[in-house]
Amino acid sequence: MYLVSFGQSKLGRTPKTKNSEHPTPNPSVNIQIDYQELVTDLLKLDAINDTQKRGYEFEKYLNKLFGVFGLDPHASYRTDTDQIDGSFILNGNTILLEAKYRAAQLSKNDLILFENKVSRKSQFARGLFVSLSDFDENVVNYFKDRSSRIIALSVPEIYMMCSQEQDLRDVLTRKFRYLDEYGIIYRHINMLF
Repeated sequence: MYLVSFGQSKLGRTPKTKNSEHPTPNPSVNIQIDYQELVTDLLKLDAINDTQKRGYEFEKYLNKLFGVFGLDPHASYRTDTDQIDGSFILNGNTILLEAKYRAAQLSKNDLILFENKVSRKSQFARGLFVSLSDFDENVVNYFKDRSSRIIALSVPEIYMMCSQEQDLRDVLTRKFRYLDEYGIIYRHINMLF
């Protein structure tokens, strides 16, 4: 960093602060979070009867959630080959998002499709699969020791995290660390703390 500042001063440029518009806070830095509002907004999703609208509102909720925690979210977008439900930055890494707000149990194929989306991106990209339903142990075991780059988070975990005023950045960092250390894509937050 010193060399960049030195070079800019020699060129007569004012050094810019790193990512000054959307800084990604350090998990140890406290920011003001209205956890009650996050819980209330999450519970409002259940009142939406139209499944397509509920899915869209869920994506908006997640975008807000990541924004509240300073994770520089990007709304859903489409590439030539994929629909991506959004992305955010965690600890300097781009995390792609897949969001499913449906009561039906997820199949192995849901996660395989998302894992394939992530694997077609940069080798540094990782993924977060968020689901209303919990993750079946057989599905989770399928991904064990497969060099996966995705983790899973359930809506009940988000509710629990907000109710207990836990930091989302810390929760996700611990989930990715568990993936890196054990090769397992899903570990309930109760087992991480």
